[in-house]
Amino acid sequence: MGTNTVDSILDGNALEENFVEFPPDPFHGKSLTSFNYATQKWEQTTVDNKGHHSFFVGEFKSNTMILIRNFLNAKGEKRQQRMTFYNITTSSLDWAFATSSDEGKTWNTLYTVHYKRQG
Repeated sequence: MGTNTVDSILDGNALEENFVEFPPDPFHGKSLTSFNYATQKWEQTTVDNKGHHSFFVGEFKSNTMILIRNFLNAKGEKRQQRMTFYNITTSSLDWAFATSSDEGKTWNTLYTVHYKRQG
């Protein structure tokens, strides 16, 4: 269980997210998301209280946002992480977080979350 606050900032040119996940393991962080006009891609930088820093790049098509991160794991192996935002309405959306060890041929979904606007 947790909360997530998303605000439009910088004259509408970026989104700032603040998220908190409640016990058993308190987890919180922030992300900044913006559209890069030079590459025509969305970019998101995320940091959290566990010392993680992630940079995702992707596209918004057919009412779905897909952001992908390429990185090397602790063993130096190529990996990918993918965030998918879908079923987007003005009052809710679904989010899935997945990983791939074969350059995106197959994905293992680790988390799915249904977000619902409060108030």
